[in-house]
Amino acid sequence: MNTKKLLRHLLGALGVIAASNLFASTSYGQSWSDEFASRDPDAQSGIIEGDGGDGALRVLLVVGDQPSAYSTIRNGLAALPEVGAVDTFDSSGGTPNVDQLSNYSCVVVWANFSHANPDALGNNLADYADSGGGVIASTPSRIAGFYYIGGRFLSGGYDPMFNGSGPQGPSTLGTFIPDHPAMTTPYAISNLFGDFREMVSLRPDIEDVARWADNLPLLAVNGHVAGDTAFLHDGFWNLQWPQLLVNTCLYITRCGGGGGPPTSN
Repeated sequence: MNTKKLLRHLLGALGVIAASNLFASTSYGQSWSDEFASRDPDAQSGIIEGDGGDGALRVLLVVGDQPSAYSTIRNGLAALPEVGAVDTFDSSGGTPNVDQLSNYSCVVVWANFSHANPDALGNNLADYADSGGGVIASTPSRIAGFYYIGGRFLSGGYDPMFNGSGPQGPSTLGTFIPDHPAMTTPYAISNLFGDFREMVSLRPDIEDVARWADNLPLLAVNGHVAGDTAFLHDGFWNLQWPQLLVNTCLYITRCGGGGGPPTSN
């Protein structure tokens, strides 16, 4: 996909105002871990099975946080007809192995608390992607030293985004490739809001799919791996993120006719 095809797709004024007002009280002087309470030492370890429908897409949320802190995105995904399961794994207390990951079409990763073993997690995600599994690395997966995904996932350049900094303040969807499957299939994406975003740059020769209104990268794809810069913790995103994640999972896995990209990392 030629990134020169990026066109300005303006959000309606009312949508922007509503999203901005909804999150106007956020404090940007804090880091991710400063914003929330300490990790629950009694949090359940291993995979926690969740809801889903009859769809072919099986999604695992690998998140360094308590599942109750991101129930909105989990429930939003589970409600979509393409999704058959949305399970969770608390990566602040352990690391899913490749066999566990391989039970899913797509894995979405982020953290509010540091991953228990960022290098082991990165090695396993790289092996999983090599076997055809889809990985979406969300904010703050590229904050080195705290929330990053390490190992071969980092050293091998699997993530289409370089490690960066943050958090950045709120923004809405800006330019994007209008006919890219991640933006159109099966859901037409036109309204996104995000806060506590990462400021990153993109690796060469990847798909620069979408940008925020301030032109920071929003979504990029490298083979079976996608990177987005939304913080999916409850209260820091709004609008069509469940639909965008489903589109992206379908695209990078070719699950259910998603029309995925070449398999390269």
